[in-house]
Amino acid sequence: MEILEGTVIAMHGPLVRVQAGSQTLVVASRRRLNWEGGSPPAARLVVGDRVSLELKDEDGVIVAVHARRSSLLRRAPATRRAEVLAANVDQALLVFAAREPPLKQGLLDRFLVACSFAGIAAVIIVNKVDQGLAEIAPLLAVYEGLGYTVRRVSARSGWGLGEIKRLLVDRTSLFCGPSGAGKSSLLNAVY
Repeated sequence: MEILEGTVIAMHGPLVRVQAGSQTLVVASRRRLNWEGGSPPAARLVVGDRVSLELKDEDGVIVAVHARRSSLLRRAPATRRAEVLAANVDQALLVFAAREPPLKQGLLDRFLVACSFAGIAAVIIVNKVDQGLAEIAPLLAVYEGLGYTVRRVSARSGWGLGEIKRLLVDRTSLFCGPSGAGKSSLLNAVY
């Protein structure tokens, strides 16, 4: 039996995708995990958690979760309890489309507040700039005037992707934003 350290990079129901060095493993998680520093109030694994896993042949199981250095939270609408979305994140790349789907300022503001509360740097990424920026340019100027970093890119044409790649170096980054904004396309384009 081998003990490995890794980072949770995706959750698939009862299975967890863990990056352990150069290996990407899909493993199970014990029901009762050993939480370093004691079990947190919302004791469930999330993307970004640093974990220890036991590996025997091809099968692995997560046995422990290391203390979190940061947690991105949101309030569950029905219960108003804090729900952990991600852990150990250095920065959040808030991805919105230039036109379709339309940028919802309220959603962007909620992301910015959650990042500020968690002490996570937020970068506003406007994808699909090939669709045109005329409609949202005044809004982007407001955020830039408030000191936020705003990057304009196009995953389709490759415009501005070099800036995104530089942002990712030596940082644990969370890509978030509405459905259809091009998060997956952007990730595929930079990796």
